[in-house]
Order: sequence, then C-alpha cells, then structure tokens
Amino acid sequence: MFHDCSDRLFFALRPPQPVAAHIDFERNLLGLRKLVRTEYLHSTLCSFDFDPLPTWAIPLIQRIGDHVEAQQFWVAWDHLIGSNESVLFKPSRRISAFYDLRQQLMRYVDRSGLFEKVGRPPEPHLTLAYQRCHGLDQPIDIVSWLVEELYLIHSEVGFGLHTVIGCWPLRPRSG
Repeated sequence: MFHDCSDRLFFALRPPQPVAAHIDFERNLLGLRKLVRTEYLHSTLCSFDFDPLPTWAIPLIQRIGDHVEAQQFWVAWDHLIGSNESVLFKPSRRISAFYDLRQQLMRYVDRSGLFEKVGRPPEPHLTLAYQRCHGLDQPIDIVSWLVEELYLIHSEVGFGLHTVIGCWPLRPRSG
C-alpha cells in the first residue's frame, strides 16, 4: 500500500476494552483476515499527515485537544460494509454528536492557521480489517458504546504502530 506520509496524527474515538473484545469475537466469526489489531480499533474524527513529523506538531495538536468541550455520547454501528480495500462498521443513522465534535476540532484547526491541507474528514466508521470485500453491505446486530474520551494518536504509517499521545475526557451528560 502506498503512503504519501511517514507520520499521521489523528483524533479518534476508541471502544472500551469489553466492546473491542466483542468486536474481535464477531470479526473472527466472519472469517475476516488482515484484522486491525484489537487495541487499535478506532473511529477517526480528523487526521494530519506529515513527512516527517515536525517538532511543533504534537504540542500544537495537543493544545487543540485541550480546547475541546463536548459531552459524552453514544455511537452505534449497525451495518457491515466492504470495499476494494477494507471491511468496516458504519451507522445507518447520523451520529450528530460525532459530527459536532469533528466540526469543533476542525474550527480549532482552522484557527491555528498552520495547516494548509488537512485530510478530508471521513464519514463515521470503524475499520475491522484490510481486505477486499467489494459489495458487502448487510445489517448487523448493533455494536455501540458510550464515548467518554477523545484520543490523539500517532501512527507510524506503514508500520502498524499506534501510540496514544493525548486523551481528553468528555463531560458526562447532565440530567
């Protein structure tokens, strides 16, 4: 797979360990290959590609995370989708809080003025495996969790390494 960067920083949501273990069990039942490591399962909100990673990037992007103000929310994946590259979970309904959080992050990114180009924010999904499964589109039993934290992750692209470099708790919903 060709990559035009060596380092990627991204804000993401991660399933709690019991949900990640359930996802792992389900994908094994499906017989998927080239699985995303269980501890790396995530849903990306926005990402930043670098070649190489400049020294200013991590502190700046951490400050963006420091400014986030969001409440906890539920994500629910209820469709299994395949493409030429991957197999993933997607929601059939709009997750408004996901888009609100992503929009908030992008506002802070724009205000920083230091990023000429930020990758197009992806639609909500959770990649399960990297394998060709074109045309797969089927409903599944809902996989959901309460999103309680926002993560900043450093990926060494092409090496399958993810390092959490920041984590911010989301506020509990009141009432």
